Amino acid sequence: MKINRLSLRNFKGFDQRSFDFHPSVNVLIGDNGTGKSSVLDAAAFMLGTFFIGVDGIPTYALKNRDKRRLMVDRNSLETQLPLSLEIEHEIDGETLAWHRDTNRASGNSTTYASARELVRKARELTQAVRDGDRADLPLIAYYGTERLSEEKKSRKSGNKKNDGGSRLEGYRDALDPRAMKERFMAWFRDAETARLQDLQDETQSQDLLLYQAFVAVLGATLPDWENIHYNFKRKDIVGKAGDEWKEFESLSAGYKSMVRLCADIAYRAIRLNPHLGAEAVTATKGVVLVDEIDMHLHPKWQRVVVDRLQTAFPNIQFLLTTHSPFIVQSLKADELINLDDNRIDDDPDSRTLEDNALFMGVESAHSAEFEEKRQVSYDFFKLLEGEDSPENRAQIDLLIERTTDPVFRAKLEIERLIKFGKA
Repeated sequence: MKINRLSLRNFKGFDQRSFDFHPSVNVLIGDNGTGKSSVLDAAAFMLGTFFIGVDGIPTYALKNRDKRRLMVDRNSLETQLPLSLEIEHEIDGETLAWHRDTNRASGNSTTYASARELVRKARELTQAVRDGDRADLPLIAYYGTERLSEEKKSRKSGNKKNDGGSRLEGYRDALDPRAMKERFMAWFRDAETARLQDLQDETQSQDLLLYQAFVAVLGATLPDWENIHYNFKRKDIVGKAGDEWKEFESLSAGYKSMVRLCADIAYRAIRLNPHLGAEAVTATKGVVLVDEIDMHLHPKWQRVVVDRLQTAFPNIQFLLTTHSPFIVQSLKADELINLDDNRIDDDPDSRTLEDNALFMGVESAHSAEFEEKRQVSYDFFKLLEGEDSPENRAQIDLLIERTTDPVFRAKLEIERLIKFGKA
């Protein structure tokens, strides 16, 4: 499944707007209030129509606040109708186009008659699963900004007994933007048990292939770790980094959220399509929505996060939002959607970090703070290109210490590290 085009009319803050999507990665940028999250909500609502044909999986409900409201005069706030969403997407080799709309100011019901072909396809796939056929299921998931606050509450659930059961469990909570439940932890624990049994029996089951596919994703997001496995005593994922054993729970919040995200996507792919064995993660197709992909991530990770996602999940289409110029700098022009309507006619990786920050509206080029940064940059690079002396290094350190903006400071620290190394 891939989205080609999405059109919004009277949805949240949008009067009328259409978006064409890249088949692999799409990163939405823009000032706060421009509607980045709203585009993801609209996509989730439309993708959720698939679940009308999947028993036991809730759709993404439309809310009254999703309808655009307009101040028609100083005393009157009126709902604008009709609310209409149109989509063109691919599924199972077919291109489908349909719409959902409502003319009611209250209530959350919308028409979906034009989506009957998608619903029929979903019912066919559901029946194929029940019949034991090896049909490929599309992966659909939405990870909202609430995922970090909710994940703290789900730690205990992560070590409950794995639900086993249907392949359709890979759709459980798929479109709940608050859900970052650690179902993958329970699954990984049981997969570890199966792996140890295979070693004892000197066999290689399909479970082992799925285990290895999952570990490969963990290895891609934890590149410094080796011998990654589930530790029954610690009830956690562990790995060896150099001479030291580390636990998943010991990671920083940002790093942990990134690993959780990748692990949850991998878990869903494996649950939906276990018949693909070692290729369950890399061959599964679908659409994943992630709001604020840069949230709490160190700038070093922001530079590579999109590439890591593409590498780990080559057949997944990603719709992401960000405020990070580091992420923007790592992309091509056709992977960016700018809601500020600024033209993107060259690749961001050909521009400087500061250029991308300005392009995104992070800083006004005429502000006093910007001018101060410009002067700090001039002094910093003059010292960096000068003599390597203790005095110059001390001055460089002082300039960095004076910098309060975390993105700008990270840029200076990276440049210092490139020049001098860790010493």
